[in-house]
Amino acid sequence: MVKEEEKRKGARGPEIWSPAIDALIQEGFFKLPNKRMAKDVIKALADRALPVTGKSAQILTTLKRKVRKGILKGTKGPEGWTFWTE
Repeated sequence: MVKEEEKRKGARGPEIWSPAIDALIQEGFFKLPNKRMAKDVIKALADRALPVTGKSAQILTTLKRKVRKGILKGTKGPEGWTFWTE
């Protein structure tokens, strides 16, 4: 029988990504003139020793949620999403 803790390990998306992205916002990572592509955010999270391999879709979803909530600004261009704060 699988333990309850082991079962929940796979669903760690918002628990990890949202606070990590909030920390980047607080540090001014997204402040203009620094418009950041999703790949820049993933690299910054990897530099913080977070397990980003295979998680780019979850990270992008978290970023888009922050745009919907008005925490970040974002646009989708031909090369992908770009995020910033003012």
